[in-house]
Amino acid sequence: MTKTRTLVKWFGTFVATCAVALACSLGFSSTAYAETESVSWNVTYSAEKQMVSDYNQESANQALSHMQPGDSFTMKVNLRNLSDTSTDWYMTSEAIKTLEEGASASGGAYTYTLKYNGNEIYSSNTVGGDNSQGFKEISGVTGKWFYVATLGSGDTGAVTIEMSLDGETQDNAYMNTLGKLNVAFAVEDSTGTTAGQPVPDPDDNGNGDGAGSTLPKTMDQVLMVLYIVGIVAALVCTIVSLRSLRKIRKGSDA
Repeated sequence: MTKTRTLVKWFGTFVATCAVALACSLGFSSTAYAETESVSWNVTYSAEKQMVSDYNQESANQALSHMQPGDSFTMKVNLRNLSDTSTDWYMTSEAIKTLEEGASASGGAYTYTLKYNGNEIYSSNTVGGDNSQGFKEISGVTGKWFYVATLGSGDTGAVTIEMSLDGETQDNAYMNTLGKLNVAFAVEDSTGTTAGQPVPDPDDNGNGDGAGSTLPKTMDQVLMVLYIVGIVAALVCTIVSLRSLRKIRKGSDA
């Protein structure tokens, strides 16, 4: 009888210990192990001088489904020029403006960095100060677009946007930012002029001092609409889950 009681007591202690360990694991896993979610796709300027993208919404949604505050997010776009001419590549300025305004409105709920081939173009950590002009400080900004690189025939490059979310923030500003983030690229044949300066369009009088060339957009602007829906849905689920966990913890503490 004594052995049975001892065995039952030992088993009860073992179960209780496991329960505590599991509770600790569930309680701290969301903050102790920050992860980096990523998604990438290719944008190609074909031999026929058409913009082609292989963006896959399902892959993007899968990568973002486990994202939560404290994690990092990396978006990479591989650029390739398969045409027989050298080309100038541009990225929409709206993407940087959205990141910039969102970070400012959230009081720093997230940080971000824009890179080309690993070299930093713009960062929320390095650009600023009393004389800061924001995204206009990027070299080659031309209104709606800013110059990224010149790719010769057969050349490749990669644009990366990296975001780090504040693990303690209750603000969903970063979610709103990702929901508005519009990433689009444009390309035009190089003309031998200064890199980053599109050839001016003629004005109504035929003079070459118009507002600037109209760059052909890729299909990414359309695809990003589907992409951001997946981001918003994933982050909404994350926020709801975290708030529910906090309520459960507060209830158990009471």
